[in-house]
Formats: sequence, C-alpha cells, structure tokens
Amino acid sequence: MTPRPTMVLEDGPRILAHVSGILLLALGISGLILSIFARLIRRTALHQESNNIYVKSAGIISILAIILNIIAIGLGGLFFYFPFYLSMKN
Repeated sequence: MTPRPTMVLEDGPRILAHVSGILLLALGISGLILSIFARLIRRTALHQESNNIYVKSAGIISILAIILNIIAIGLGGLFFYFPFYLSMKN
C-alpha cells in the first residue's frame, strides 16, 4: 500500500485556485465562442461593405480576442490542475 502524500497547501488556497481556474476556463471558452461568432459576422459584413474601416478593425480585434482567450483557457487549466501537483510533497 502506497502512503498518502502530505499536503503542502491548505484547503483555502487550493479551493481558491480551483475556483479561479474554473472561472478562467469558463470565461475563456465563452469568449472564444463569441470571438469566432464575431469573425463570422465580420465575414458577412465584408460582402456588403468592404471599404469600411470599422469592419477591418473588427477583424483585427476579433483575432486578438481569439488569441487572448486561448491564453486564458491555458491559464485556467494551469490554475485548475496546478494545486493538485503542488499539494503533493512526496
């Protein structure tokens, strides 16, 4: 029988890290869905009016939002799983 690992983190910080990880994952996934939806709306707007500067800037902003949401999803996964690895001392 393997011994149980001793915990380094207390319950409070571990729960806080799990909750913040879940929130970052949820917000990142919902933001990613909204960013992709914005790209689709931009594509239909380009067919109607391609010379508008707002349509072109919306494309750049939506690409930036997709990149930032992927980073948020990665951080959320790190915050969600990192306390488990940190809590095992041995």
